[in-house]
Amino acid sequence: MPKALITGITGMLGAHVAMELLASGYEVVGLYRNKDTQQKTKDIFQLYNLSQEFNKIEWRYGDLIKIETLDKGFEGIDEVYHCAAFISFRPQDEDRMYEANVYGTRNLVDVALTYPIRKFCHVSTTAAVGSNQFGELTTERHVWKRNEASSYSYTKKFAELEVWRGFEEGLKGVIVNPCIIIGPGDWSQGSPHLIQKVDKGLKYAVPGGNAFVDVRDVASVM
Repeated sequence: MPKALITGITGMLGAHVAMELLASGYEVVGLYRNKDTQQKTKDIFQLYNLSQEFNKIEWRYGDLIKIETLDKGFEGIDEVYHCAAFISFRPQDEDRMYEANVYGTRNLVDVALTYPIRKFCHVSTTAAVGSNQFGELTTERHVWKRNEASSYSYTKKFAELEVWRGFEEGLKGVIVNPCIIIGPGDWSQGSPHLIQKVDKGLKYAVPGGNAFVDVRDVASVM
C-alpha cells in the first residue's frame, strides 16, 4: 500500500487531496505544525460524512522552515503532495510569503532528494505563469515578468524554480498550476477568502477577470 505525505493538509486543498488518496487505497501522512489546526481537516471530512476516514490519517510534526524537523515526516513515504503555501496580497507580508513559499519549498525538496520518493507533486498557481492580453487564454508559453508580478506571484514562481532544480537533481514529479481554488472548507483563509470579502460587499470593482476551479477537480487531477 503506497504511503503519501501531504503538506498543507489542514487547508482546503490538502484535506481534499487526503480524501482522494485515502479513497484510492493510500496510507496518508499529514504534516502539521500546530495540533489545533487538525480540526480544520476534520471539519472538511465531516462535511462528506468521512469521519472514519479522517481517523486513518497519521500525523507527523514538521515545520517547513526548520529543515531539521522534516526527516521523520519522510520515513516510509512513497509520494509527496506539497499543498502548503502562504497566500497574501499585502505588501507587508512579502517576507513571510518568501520564507514560507520559497525557503519552505527548498527545504522540502532538499529532504525529498535524500529519500526514494517516486512522485513529488508541487502545487503552484497560474499566478506563476506569464500574463496575457485580456480575453486570451494563458498558457505556459506566456513569459513571466517580475515587474508585472505581485509579491505572491514572485514567491510562487521562485518556489517553482526550487522544484525544477530538484527535478534536475533526480527528483521525479510534477507541478500543477491551478487558478483560484474554491470549494468546501475554511473560507477565512486562502483563496476562498475572496468569497467572504465579496459577500460582505465591495466599494468598487475594477475591469479584468480571473479563472476559478473546484477544489475537488484539483485534488482529482493531482
